[in-house]
Amino acid sequence: MLEEKAEDLGRVLGQTDEYKALRRATEALREDQAVQKVLAEAERPRSRSNSTTARSKACREIRCISRWSRRRRTLKN
Repeated sequence: MLEEKAEDLGRVLGQTDEYKALRRATEALREDQAVQKVLAEAERPRSRSNSTTARSKACREIRCISRWSRRRRTLKN
């Protein structure tokens, strides 16, 4: 019953002028090359940050493994 009401509400909201205007504006932004360029430029630092974070995490893991390996060799001797 709750799912049916949610579907009905979604259908009604989808038919409102406000939602239709939102859809048109969203489509216009997707088609605007200048907007897409700005979005791509804004995304670039975030992707660099994510890759830097991943490299940093990998380095920490390698250092940890390296330390563990050295300790293990020391204990064997």
